[in-house]
Amino acid sequence: MSAIGFVAKTADDFGRIQLQAAQNGEVVAVDHGREGYYIRWALGNGPEVWVQANAQKEMVWLNPHFSGTTSLRMSLVSHIPRTAVPLDGSFYAIINPDPDNLEKGLVDLVFDLPDDALHRDLALPVVRQVQLAAFAQRLDAFDDEAAYMQAQEGGMAYAVESLVASGLFVQPGELPEARVLLSGRVLAAQLLVNPATGLLFHWARVKTLGGEVDVVADPAVVHGVVRVGGVVSGAFWVSGRVLAD
Repeated sequence: MSAIGFVAKTADDFGRIQLQAAQNGEVVAVDHGREGYYIRWALGNGPEVWVQANAQKEMVWLNPHFSGTTSLRMSLVSHIPRTAVPLDGSFYAIINPDPDNLEKGLVDLVFDLPDDALHRDLALPVVRQVQLAAFAQRLDAFDDEAAYMQAQEGGMAYAVESLVASGLFVQPGELPEARVLLSGRVLAAQLLVNPATGLLFHWARVKTLGGEVDVVADPAVVHGVVRVGGVVSGAFWVSGRVLAD
């Protein structure tokens, strides 16, 4: 949550955010007889909070998202339910899929959805544009490609534009997670203010393997200066919204 300027360290913090969302957000109905609904609180400059409520109108969960202008062409291969929270879920997907085999392509990953229940009736696999937001757990920024490559000397070197689905490496019986290791070129960057909290956070449009993503980060986890023409690299949780045809 701090990647988009929210303080969410305790249950009370989450409760306050849920209450703000209920007061300022809009209800998003869930069709097909499923119990519950979402409350979408869009703050206007990208940050979003998606609260999940049950049929008794009790708020039970929330997920952050950042609404940006990027999108990736993906094949949505399979749905991953998160049974602990009924309206939660993820997709296993392929970026830039093979048109002759939608289960193969450039790179695979898992992403979480803030509005998962709205997409459960899709006939899979299916190709869609997905707006992907990468929430930094750690972000290293470099002035240019040379500085990025120099920082990797003596260790495993990744290309400037790379994406590794680290969340797929789990123990047998465990569900894959929406986590990636990502690096890419910074096409645009800005220090934004969360209108609800007044806290700053970084946003960047980043060109990585397969296309462009929106990257957001708490300044506390950023090392270096995020600038246009530079390179960023780090570990991320990824949230995605499936765009309309």
